[in-house]
Amino acid sequence: MVLIGRKRERVAFQTYAAPSPDTYGDAYAGSWSTAGTYWCEVEPIRGKEYFAQDRAREDVSHRFRFRWNSTLDAATGKDRLLWNSTGFDIVSIINSNARDREIEIMAREIR
Repeated sequence: MVLIGRKRERVAFQTYAAPSPDTYGDAYAGSWSTAGTYWCEVEPIRGKEYFAQDRAREDVSHRFRFRWNSTLDAATGKDRLLWNSTGFDIVSIINSNARDREIEIMAREIR
């Protein structure tokens, strides 16, 4: 069940545009563009996700809950969220109950 009253925060979803090389073959820094701004519920958390096989570690600092949206459902780990002028790298995207009602994004604060 999606509780709309809890979605009080405005969060921008940004995608990264890779740099294109100039006429000399030099690539400049890419840029971020805002694909949309959405209402969501933000929950600061502390959790660690360890993968035993490759020993990679992901530190998750926030959980973002959005109403289902096709743009957010197509998000990848290359995208980011911007909330209160703070950037967040996307760690995982979960379509709650696979019913296309709510998207839960686990993210880590960019430092």
